[in-house]
Amino acid sequence: MRLLYWVGFRFDTPKQFLNSGRPIAPYLVLVLIPLPFMLAHLTAPKGCLDYNALFDEVWMIFVRATTAWAFVGLFCW
Repeated sequence: MRLLYWVGFRFDTPKQFLNSGRPIAPYLVLVLIPLPFMLAHLTAPKGCLDYNALFDEVWMIFVRATTAWAFVGLFCW
């Protein structure tokens, strides 16, 4: 989060910073990388070291995201 804070100093106003599109990629990295590990930690008895649970969580995230985009494409096209 500090990186997003420091990158904001390159712009004169917060509106310019948000309209530049630069905060999207770091925010997605900060959210999407640890998400499967947190879900595996909550669901598996071994925590995030249970690689079967980790794979299942990653696969379910992928399937849900793909299905969501398919419905968005189907109903918005």
